[in-house]
Amino acid sequence: MASDVPTLGWWYGHLEPTTKGVDVWRKLVSAMAQKVAERCDRDPTVAASGLIMDTSSAFANPTLGTKKDDPKARYTLIAQAVQEFNSVFLPLYPALRLMN
Repeated sequence: MASDVPTLGWWYGHLEPTTKGVDVWRKLVSAMAQKVAERCDRDPTVAASGLIMDTSSAFANPTLGTKKDDPKARYTLIAQAVQEFNSVFLPLYPALRLMN
């Protein structure tokens, strides 16, 4: 990535989300969405530019984040991210494809 491109990142504390850490993951995603929204409100260029989110492959695990009270739920982490970021489209690409 170019040095003149501002980036923002959060450290989850683990390599990828696990069932035990789903609540922390959800809070982190909410915090990220709030900060992105605040930045977009301050800068129309940022708002019009879009957002690239790089995630681990575990993020797309269909059962990760599923609660015992709703065992048939699938892709709950992706659904939460789409809702939090008000996304119409949330592509999941391996990081290498973005660089090629």
